Amino acid sequence: MSNVSSFGKELRKIRKSKGQTINDLSLKSDVSSSYISQIENGKRDTPQPDLIKKLANGLSIDYYSLMRIAGYMENEELDMVTIDMIVPEIPFDIKEEYLGIGSKKPSRSSNHLSNAEDPTNPSFDLMPDIVIPQTPEMEEMIDDSFRDRLSKSGTAGDFLKILRIFRGIEPQKMAELLNYDIKTYLTIEETLKRDSFFLHENGKKIGSILSVGDFSHWYDFAIKQDKLSRTLKLSENDSYYETICFEVPSIQKKTGKNGVEYYETYSPEELKRNFYNLDYLLKQDNSDVLYKNKVLTVKEIEKVITMLDVLLEDN
Repeated sequence: MSNVSSFGKELRKIRKSKGQTINDLSLKSDVSSSYISQIENGKRDTPQPDLIKKLANGLSIDYYSLMRIAGYMENEELDMVTIDMIVPEIPFDIKEEYLGIGSKKPSRSSNHLSNAEDPTNPSFDLMPDIVIPQTPEMEEMIDDSFRDRLSKSGTAGDFLKILRIFRGIEPQKMAELLNYDIKTYLTIEETLKRDSFFLHENGKKIGSILSVGDFSHWYDFAIKQDKLSRTLKLSENDSYYETICFEVPSIQKKTGKNGVEYYETYSPEELKRNFYNLDYLLKQDNSDVLYKNKVLTVKEIEKVITMLDVLLEDN
């Protein structure tokens, strides 16, 4: 194969910009150095998505951006807008309502974004007229508060609503595109959770309408990007503490006796137990496992797990 693919050229460019040798990338991604070299030299075609994910992890870059470069996904499917991009575009009154200030406040005790578009189901109580001046300083303060509360307690339904508003799609139009009546759609926005079966079944369709690929993936991406942004800002503050977290799946995919696949949600007790399960930490796909400043490869992690099994097995 004489010609180097655009993916091979871009892979070499990104690797060098990261200051990595082929061997460095091989160690971090668990992809053989000879295979990486062959991709970059045009002796192999663009790899499959599972290998692209490993390379993205090794390069510490977004998986979807590398998938776009590889040609597996269209640009509009990877328009991974961030919370920082969306917040300024949300109408001032909706942000006020979400924060419970101004002339409207949510009637529910939670901070869920109310569906004020539904005239048959008002979700706010009138307060004494309090006019919030829309000065640049006030708008910035409201934006910061809205972003903070959204990232900490926003539901999948909240993110669906703000992304819909950001894309300029009215609730009625969204309902039509999803083949639902308006009341049903507004209920979905009001109650949608990340681990809901509805989202697993319709995530790609919703994402296609809103130009983000799979909505579930975008939701995870937006949360992670916001956490990363906050972590980077910590260096600007005099803080002695920093929050480090890893993810534990809240649902599991099972197959019934009839061969039909279904999803089962973990109970709070099971989630807590899984959180403290060392096996989850060692087998995470999106995080590095270090030992004395060395990033363990997949084979080394497997050795650790084998050693633990031997040491802790019942006598």
